[in-house]
Formats: sequence, structure tokens, C-alpha cells
Amino acid sequence: MARDEAFPARLEALLRAAGHDAQVWNAGIAGDTFGDISARLDGYVPDGIHIAIVQGGYNDVLRRTDPNSIVAHLESILSRLRARRINVVLCGFFYPDWDAVGATLARKYRAVFVDGGACYDSGYRGSDGLHMSAAGHQVVAARLLPTIESLLPTATALPSRHRDRHPASVTAHHGRTP
Repeated sequence: MARDEAFPARLEALLRAAGHDAQVWNAGIAGDTFGDISARLDGYVPDGIHIAIVQGGYNDVLRRTDPNSIVAHLESILSRLRARRINVVLCGFFYPDWDAVGATLARKYRAVFVDGGACYDSGYRGSDGLHMSAAGHQVVAARLLPTIESLLPTATALPSRHRDRHPASVTAHHGRTP
């Protein structure tokens, strides 16, 4: 899939169409685990980021990563982003037990939790039967748009002649295999 068809590009296009001066950075790497995201978090979420979308877990489950390790890495990610005053949107795994863990950690670290079913739609699988198609990425971007808009600094919605020269920035860690 082309980068401009992937979720981060689709979300940025929707934000701009809604009048927001926002940039969405794709920091995801296919096959990432929460351990991978945690290890490179500081380098992939530079200063100036307003919102980080953290989506992972599926690869951890596929690799049968120790559940305590998954939680520890996720807590590390959430606590470090919170310490930097970055708003976090945590996408669930779409497994009920893990979504419950994610929701609990999101409350603990004052992140916004979005159910895994909103962050991945199996009805839009691509040709490999696992990853979402371009249409699926558009659907997920549209689902997350209101959540992201609610976290943007208010200055991003002003008419262009009044906007700050520094757009709001969103980093998407889309490391989930689907």
C-alpha cells in the first residue's frame, strides 16, 4: 500500500479538510511489538508532538510475548508520553481481555482509550487477508477523527491567516500487523 493510502496520511487529509493545521507523522513499523515501540519511542516522538496514537499489541499476542512484559512496555510508553505532556490515544487490540487491560492503563495514565474494533476493521481486509485495504485505512481514520479533533490545540481550527506557524503534530504508532 502506498504511504498516502495508509491511516496516518488519511487522518491528516481529514484533519486538513476539517480546517485544522495539523501534520500526522507515521512512526509505525510493520511487525512492531510494544517492546519495539518503547525502545524507539523518544526518537520517533520528537519534541513538539501534541498527540501520539499508540496502536499495537497484535504482534505481541502473535509472538506469545509474556503478558507481564506487554503491560510493562505499554506502561513505559504511556508514562513517558504523559511525562512529556503529550496527549495519548491508545487503540485497543480488539481482544476483549486485552482491551480491558488497555482501558485500565489508559485511565491510569490519562490517555484516551479507543476500542480495538474502532482501530481495525476486518471487513476491509486487503489481498493478504490480514492487513487492511486502503478503504479500511480511510474508515479507521474517519472513526478516529473526532477523538483527535477533541485533543488538538484550539488554535489549529482558526482561519489560516490567524494560525500559528507551527501546526499541531500527531504521531501515529501503527505497529499492528493487520
